[in-house]
Amino acid sequence: MTKTGIAVADLRLPKNVAMNKTKTAVTFYRGTKKAVLKGRALEVTNPIKELGKRLRKYSQDVIENCHLGSIRGVVSGIENTVDLQKILTKYFK
Repeated sequence: MTKTGIAVADLRLPKNVAMNKTKTAVTFYRGTKKAVLKGRALEVTNPIKELGKRLRKYSQDVIENCHLGSIRGVVSGIENTVDLQKILTKYFK
């Protein structure tokens, strides 16, 4: 379990989704779709409407000024492992 209370080792990842852990983040990816868990925020490369109101898309100015690369939005306030599991399942369906 991480400091945030999210046990990434207990996740059942969607089919063909890989996970890479570093000291500061956990990256989930399949093809060009990527999601990066940093604390309780999940940054995504492909914002999708299925994530609903929890998704906050970044403006083009923010993307350029903050050097976000391929990151286009963020889902904040992930509560626990179950919540993260639901979001990843929607995102990588």
